[in-house]
Amino acid sequence: MKNTTYSLLLSLVPFAAYAGETVTVEPMPQPTGSVVEYSPLDWYVGASAGFLIDAEEGFFTGQIGREIYQDEMFTHSIFLEVGYSDLENDGNGLDLTDAFNFSPGDSFTGDADIEATFIPVTLNYRLDYDFTPRLGLYIGAGAGAAFIDVDGEFLDPGNTIDEATGDSEASFFAQAFAGLTYDVTDSFELSLGARYMWIDDYSVTLANGNEVDVDDNDDVSIELGGRFKF
Repeated sequence: MKNTTYSLLLSLVPFAAYAGETVTVEPMPQPTGSVVEYSPLDWYVGASAGFLIDAEEGFFTGQIGREIYQDEMFTHSIFLEVGYSDLENDGNGLDLTDAFNFSPGDSFTGDADIEATFIPVTLNYRLDYDFTPRLGLYIGAGAGAAFIDVDGEFLDPGNTIDEATGDSEASFFAQAFAGLTYDVTDSFELSLGARYMWIDDYSVTLANGNEVDVDDNDDVSIELGGRFKF
């Protein structure tokens, strides 16, 4: 019995000695990989001024939108846009096929003074990718309605557009766009790009009661724009 008790006491000696020492706990090593940081998702307003290649007229837009998602490479956003353009001539040499996309059977002869105003309103998706902290590119597409108002006079009085009943119409409108961006500051961005626009069929009514169908109308705009984030 004495031997057993003596052995038990000897076995406790190391633990008693250890209990009197200070124990240092080493911290766990931290991951060495880089941490990806994202800028806040922002609201923004923007505007652009462009030139329609076929119609040879200006095209202007205003936008308001918000960034909705951001990952390591891309920023996704949606925005509402309102556009404006006037297609017009001043009396002679009007090419109705190019300016208004009238089909050959609908073309008029003689001098004409015509103006067509269209205002597209669209909801759009845009994807941005940055090559460098300041330089990037964007692509996107959108759809909505184009509100069209056509006024005109021809040498033949019967071909005058009836402004009371037949000169205004809404038609389906779609577009796709792409370009380059440059961040002037953290809040302001300039862009240079191109836009393809397509308007569905619409018609205008003449004073003699006949309707003129305007076939699928499309054009390309080259434009300079800017966005301000807030």
